[in-house]
Amino acid sequence: MTADTLLDRYLPLAYRLAASFASRYRLDTDDAKSEAGVCLALWAPNLDALPPENYVVHQVNWYLGNWARKELRHRLLSLDDPLIDEEGYNVTKADILPDPTPSQEQQVINADLQRHVISALEKLPTEQRQLLSKHFLEEQSFAAVGAALGCSITTVKRKTDAALDRLREVI
Repeated sequence: MTADTLLDRYLPLAYRLAASFASRYRLDTDDAKSEAGVCLALWAPNLDALPPENYVVHQVNWYLGNWARKELRHRLLSLDDPLIDEEGYNVTKADILPDPTPSQEQQVINADLQRHVISALEKLPTEQRQLLSKHFLEEQSFAAVGAALGCSITTVKRKTDAALDRLREVI
């Protein structure tokens, strides 16, 4: 059996399967069709006779599944990518992720909490206040805080723990 015989008989079927994969996973249809053709061309020399259609469907689906997984691994994630929720509805990732914008109630609570923490920080000794401000508010690393205050990372960590303990007492 020649590769041409297999391609003549099953290439239209392989193309339909490829189009289905491309649509389902939002991949390029031409690339999927090309991969389906490659699958048949690579497979043909190993066959002695024309296989039944269901066997071809299985082989092409397996090959395209591996190809699609590899393609999807390299694709950037997008919040607009389609998903199917547990009830079978088409949704996007943006639809199911929680809204990162806090509600008005949460904004009031956060502002009140922030005022409370700032008030408590003002009651700490200057060194502890600077240490916590640099690390947590300015988001500096322990190494950067240590360099600014002229001490080791271990000392910064120890002093941070002590400052947090003191802050808890004040709050």
